[in-house]
Amino acid sequence: MTPTDRNNFSLPRVLGRSAPSRREGTLGVPEGRGGLTAGPLGPAASYGAPAKAYEMAFERGCNLFYWGSYRHRGMKEAIKNLAPRHRDKMLIALQSYWRFPFMLRRSVASGLKKLNLDLNNG
Repeated sequence: MTPTDRNNFSLPRVLGRSAPSRREGTLGVPEGRGGLTAGPLGPAASYGAPAKAYEMAFERGCNLFYWGSYRHRGMKEAIKNLAPRHRDKMLIALQSYWRFPFMLRRSVASGLKKLNLDLNNG
């Protein structure tokens, strides 16, 4: 890769997709039944960033939040702050390692409760 190539790097071009519109700021990947579009990147709770950092990311167009197995308080606080006003614009992925359906349901229910969310508000 030449210095010129590095300056012209474009994630959508590398992936063989057209560039997203500036208004959307996403790769245009629809998720779920609501037709919400996921951004190309989403922070994980394991980063350990403060709530304000996650809130700033959301304000700048990041709408995918990964609530993984190593969960720091910052993302939890940010989701609790943002969700009452912006839940319809957020995608929240909950991670669980359980392979038994009843334990998976329990794990997801516990995660949603910690975030003050439920299956009916998203």
